[in-house]
Parts: sequence; structure tokens; C-alpha cells
Amino acid sequence: VIIGAGFDISVGSLLALTAAMCIGLQQHMHWGFAILLVLIVGALVGMLNGFLAAKIHIPAIIATLGTMTIVRGLVYLYTGGYPLYIDSPGFAFIGQGYLGLIPFPVIILIIMVVFWQFILIRTRFGRYACALGGNKEAVRLSG
Repeated sequence: VIIGAGFDISVGSLLALTAAMCIGLQQHMHWGFAILLVLIVGALVGMLNGFLAAKIHIPAIIATLGTMTIVRGLVYLYTGGYPLYIDSPGFAFIGQGYLGLIPFPVIILIIMVVFWQFILIRTRFGRYACALGGNKEAVRLSG
């Protein structure tokens, strides 16, 4: 939604939901599987936002406002309004660990920037998505 010239205001609530779900799920399964599951949940919510904006023609800011409200409600239902705590050392390493002198979150950031930069610049999909954000009609007319 963001590259397509829309506004996605649901990301903060979605972050809260996926973080809470991941912490809760890692109580019952390996934290790696928990991360995979919440990434899928995040992708599904993103697809819902895109569907509402692109196919149902709801303005992106309105669609994501509704999604934000629903997701925020789910967070409150899931957590009961109380903070959750991480008790898995492997899971905590992702946000607090170091590889040498470099914080692990910085390494993840660098990997993600390189990956998405490659996708957006070097692939047909990425160039189309960026062009679409500039002007939908111009992209349609240019093929």
C-alpha cells in the first residue's frame, strides 16, 4: 500500500499483534516457527489491506484505519491489556544480541535493506510497484 502511493496506518497495530502473538506462540513451539507464523499473519493482513484498496476501491487510508482498529482490538483481547515478557534466550537474541561488536538487529536491517533494494530495483515486479506509486494511469498507458 505504501509504495503504491497509499497510506498504511495499520502497521503499528499490526506490529503489536505480531509481537504479542510471537511471544505467546513461543511458549508452545520453537520460536523460529512462531516467527514464521506471525510473518504469515502480517502478510495476510497486508494482503487484506491491498485487496480493500485495489479491488474494493476503498481509499487506502480508510481501509487501513479499519484494519488498524480491528487489529488493535485483537491485541487487547490477546494480551488482556497486560505486558508480555520474552523468556526464550534465542528469541531475545534477535532483538538484543550482538555478533562481535555489531548489534544483531543492525545485521537484520542491512540484510533486509539489501534484499528489498534488489527486489525493487532489479525485478520487473519491483519496478512496476515503484512506477505504480508515481502515477497509475501513466503505468497503464506505458504497458
